[in-house]
Amino acid sequence: MAEGSNGAPPLRAAAFFDLDKTLMAGSSGIFFARAAYEAGMITRGRLLGDLWQNLRFRLRGSTDDWADEVRRRCATLGQVVRVTLPGEEITGLAAAIDDAGQLVVETAAGPRRVTAGDVVHLRPG
Repeated sequence: MAEGSNGAPPLRAAAFFDLDKTLMAGSSGIFFARAAYEAGMITRGRLLGDLWQNLRFRLRGSTDDWADEVRRRCATLGQVVRVTLPGEEITGLAAAIDDAGQLVVETAAGPRRVTAGDVVHLRPG
């Protein structure tokens, strides 16, 4: 949970990338959406939108247009981030989401592809 500023209530944040549905093949992201709804992190409209997108994916599959739309909407891209992985942390610029659905982080040592990890946006400066 992110901390609010100036006495504001704490902010809630979550990120999950699985563009081609390979991380949990055959399962449904709806369980994540329902949990987020129950925790007050998304609205009922967003939950229904996620249900619709899941049904659409199951009927039509993924498309390049859909993957491009996810990339366009991703607020993490272009941000300086810290990614906590098992046993390590990396810091760098969230540069892209590749075709496999991995977050590409440009670090001082070169690009790193992240399949899963805790991603935190860092403040500039």
